[in-house]
Amino acid sequence: MAAEHKFKIGQLVYFHPKTPEGPYKVLKRLPAANGEYQYVIRSTDGSHERVVRESELSPAAGGGMAGTGSKRQAEALRRRRTVAQTAARSHCVT
Repeated sequence: MAAEHKFKIGQLVYFHPKTPEGPYKVLKRLPAANGEYQYVIRSTDGSHERVVRESELSPAAGGGMAGTGSKRQAEALRRRRTVAQTAARSHCVT
């Protein structure tokens, strides 16, 4: 086990296996369980929160802290998903 947590509170990370709701923001560092640090993470759109082991995480692009840039990225992702969902619905025949 490493002497310190690898990720900081507020840091953007990916959860593996990669999930469609990533990246995630580190909310809390937890003590080690079975020799490995754990974290509480939440998807940037706020739809998923989970407790994960450090080995299940990797830094998001740039490994930066969540801030204004990440909020813009999350909003852009939400818009793209909304457009894609609307397009998918318009192609459905009822």
